[in-house]
Amino acid sequence: MVIIEAFNSETPIEKICISIYEYYDGDVALIDDNSYRKKKHINKIIVSIFTDDENTDLEKKSACFYDVEGKFISDTILFDKTAELS
Repeated sequence: MVIIEAFNSETPIEKICISIYEYYDGDVALIDDNSYRKKKHINKIIVSIFTDDENTDLEKKSACFYDVEGKFISDTILFDKTAELS
């Protein structure tokens, strides 16, 4: 399961829950569409990837940042379970 949370600064704009397959292979506007992010004034997206459907086993969490045109600026890893294991 993947939870995607979109923000304008710190104000929540949208939150969706999708499968891991949709995240990697689907067409998700929050991730794939600059004009969608621009229209909704989204400048930050938090992606939380879980290894289970109950959202209890967090595998990875990252933040992506976008400009006023909805274009990607940068990202940062907030949590990575595999990094903690090494």
